[in-house]
Amino acid sequence: MPGVTKSAWLILIAVVLVSFANVTLKVRITALGGARSASWLSYILSLALDPWVWSAVIASVIAGLLYVVAMRQFELRARP
Repeated sequence: MPGVTKSAWLILIAVVLVSFANVTLKVRITALGGARSASWLSYILSLALDPWVWSAVIASVIAGLLYVVAMRQFELRARP
């Protein structure tokens, strides 16, 4: 099981990145006004142009990739 330590680190980093993404999205959605915004289109546009929202999206994509790499290294064994 030489890859277990590397996989554990990859999963830990993925969890941290997903947590960052979730908290960041919640904070930015709240800060940009949510449903109280003047128009729905301007609200979506402000989200799409916000660098913090983009950092959360990128963190989520990287976390997903790390998780897939980590899962490829684990072995599934049937118990006797």
